[in-house]
Amino acid sequence: MRPWLTDRLLALILAGAVLAVYAASLSNGFVNWDDGILVYGNPIITDFSLDAVRKAFTTFDPELYVPFTLLSYQLEHLLFGLNPFVYHFDNLLLHLLNTLLAFWLLLKLTGRREVAFFAALLFGVHPLNTETVAWVSARKDLLSGAFFLGSVVAYMSYRERKTIALKVWSILLFLFGLLAKVSIAVLPVVLILIDGMRDGHLSVRKIVAKWPYFLLSIIFGVVAIVGKEHNIIGLNVWQIALISVKSTVFYLGKLVWPVKFSVFYHYVGPIVISASTFFVPLIILGLIVIVAGLLARRTKWVPFGALWYLLLLAPSFVTFYKGGEIFYASDRYAYLASIGIIPLVVMAVFRLAEGLKANWRFTVSCGVLCMAAVGAGALAYAQSLTWGSTEQIYRRAIASYPDTFIAQHNLGFLLLDVSKLDESIEHLQRAVEIDPSRALAHANLGIAYGKKGMYDEGLRELYLSLKLDPSRQEEAKKWEEILQEKGML
Repeated sequence: MRPWLTDRLLALILAGAVLAVYAASLSNGFVNWDDGILVYGNPIITDFSLDAVRKAFTTFDPELYVPFTLLSYQLEHLLFGLNPFVYHFDNLLLHLLNTLLAFWLLLKLTGRREVAFFAALLFGVHPLNTETVAWVSARKDLLSGAFFLGSVVAYMSYRERKTIALKVWSILLFLFGLLAKVSIAVLPVVLILIDGMRDGHLSVRKIVAKWPYFLLSIIFGVVAIVGKEHNIIGLNVWQIALISVKSTVFYLGKLVWPVKFSVFYHYVGPIVISASTFFVPLIILGLIVIVAGLLARRTKWVPFGALWYLLLLAPSFVTFYKGGEIFYASDRYAYLASIGIIPLVVMAVFRLAEGLKANWRFTVSCGVLCMAAVGAGALAYAQSLTWGSTEQIYRRAIASYPDTFIAQHNLGFLLLDVSKLDESIEHLQRAVEIDPSRALAHANLGIAYGKKGMYDEGLRELYLSLKLDPSRQEEAKKWEEILQEKGML
């Protein structure tokens, strides 16, 4: 077969695999986890006008500057209203495009068609990427990812052909990506990494030549800091470093063993190195660095893939603190970063097969990787369906991590709203057990008890909610006196 024909056939197989895994998710609806803030409850989207377009470029969402993402929602709403199928379909198309761009990029980087194909296939069907595809609010990650990959591919083509137009396109695509989400601001460092890997050395001239990329990164980085300032100051540098280590190892674990996914990975507790939740990942990461250092002597792909992974993951290290809560990971943050690790796994499989007889090497390697892709695709298919409703994503979170306060509380509140009182009380009680310092959890549990006719229990919980609220201490004292007179305390 001619190479160009082979590439097109492989691209069709990739497209078919992605569609087969995620087609069922097109029937999903919106979920009450940012979809309301960004889409169906956002006047910038639902009240389309020139003023709304202006606001898309002059406001945050509420903490990210994502005007191109908002424009994509505006266009969908203008043409199709609030039909969730359209929003999910466009997400799927973007992920399909990114899978093909990943194939193209890896083909240019490695020069090995089999590595590029299987790496792109695993990227396309890996369940770690399901949140990015199946959640409407993750559009910014898909859209910025498409522009990022397009920019890198254009730069790789520029390196080959030395056509200025290609470099201009690369810079423009980078700009568009930053307007979709600023997390791709590390792109100029990625390009330097590619130069070093391909040329075997770095020259000052090539680094200086990246000044347009760096200028855009600085400008949008400043904008991002303005939007994220309240999140950044919520943790000190040492705490961010410890959570970053945990996060880095956590995503690696999910890539290798893709189970127990959740809409949020919530942490409650002290952020100290003596805690096993931070000490163990630190040891694991240290061992990984040592092994990677030893392997780097044999192949350039290990340091390249590892640095790609860390660079693309690094922007998420300032997002751990949100609304007073700590989230040490979110699946979507590993979307582009995974492109650095997955090819290493594919290369390792082909390398291990070299110990077999010559006529078995390729067949066995392809068979193992195909089985891995089928297994990953099956998990991604099941995971995509959990995004069908708000209740499903909370239930999935609890099934994976039962001791997550937010999942237990939010599901309890949701069930309270639809008068499923017994189950609501069960989850709200569990939330209070996990973290008894939350005034809102006690208040909602008190309301649930009241609706159930358990008035004494309800009054005690409402009293506790007042006692835990610093702004309502006077009311709490009055309630305490009343409840003591009635012998309820």
